[in-house]
Amino acid sequence: MADITHGTWIKDGKAVDAVYQNGKQVYGRNLIVAKTIENNTTLNGIGTTFGYLAGFTTDYIPVVANQKYTISIYGTTDSCISRIAYYDSSKNFISRENDRNISTGSSEVIVMPSGASYIKFSPDPPGSTGEYKDNYKIEKGSVATPYAPAPEDILN
Repeated sequence: MADITHGTWIKDGKAVDAVYQNGKQVYGRNLIVAKTIENNTTLNGIGTTFGYLAGFTTDYIPVVANQKYTISIYGTTDSCISRIAYYDSSKNFISRENDRNISTGSSEVIVMPSGASYIKFSPDPPGSTGEYKDNYKIEKGSVATPYAPAPEDILN
């Protein structure tokens, strides 16, 4: 049986990637690890992080090429501009998406490009604080599930 710790599903001391109830996905693992966030940064057109007071950037997030992932923003009424950079298995830059507007209270499904093994996500948080807040989630699949922190932020 899995336990719920701060909204994150844990079984035998290990993170659970997804939970289904009556055939419906009710939990998806948050791939954004808060303790690895670089505040006050953004991504340039060649996937390099640089100083920027209004944004933050995740560390490399492992992904699977040609698979769907869902980006969700919770708990605020504003939308935000975000950037996603794609990297290969050696963390070499592949491409960066143009700025996209993600509305809060809704989710956006993206398909990872061929050859992508990692992404970095860099939004301008509402209010342009430049600091990560616990209201962003990237999860594998096309179903948005309620916010939960990444297991790495819960487990030692």
